[in-house]
Amino acid sequence: MDGFGPLTLGMPMTAAGQAWPGLFDGLPRMAEGVCFNANPGGVALPYFSLMFDGGRLVRYDTSNDELVAPGGGKRGMSEARLQVLYGHSLQAAPHRFVEGGKYLSLDASGVAPSRLVFETDAKGIVSEWHVGLRPHADYTEGCESDPG
Repeated sequence: MDGFGPLTLGMPMTAAGQAWPGLFDGLPRMAEGVCFNANPGGVALPYFSLMFDGGRLVRYDTSNDELVAPGGGKRGMSEARLQVLYGHSLQAAPHRFVEGGKYLSLDASGVAPSRLVFETDAKGIVSEWHVGLRPHADYTEGCESDPG
């Protein structure tokens, strides 16, 4: 719940670029304070992005079938299976854009000031998930100032 691969939530952009060579290739030079998403995976890691804000890594998102969330959840799982997997500790809220969909979230305990969020469709199947620092973990439309 504190990062992805060699990256740690909260790390500076410059350190992230050193830890993940090529991370910012193909992107225009981003100012340290600007919020933006980098999609570093390409063909090797599709449907994956990293959010930077204030010059720091604040969130990572995926709708990749192969990546597993902290604790074992993944895309394609049912809400019921997730609740069992996470000890019925996922908090549910209505999805802002998917009729009948939900956000299922869990705050990290003692690891990092982060939150894991699963998004489900109307049938209760996970379509994507992300981990991020708050308030960025609660953003519903990328780099927004209103978490919805």
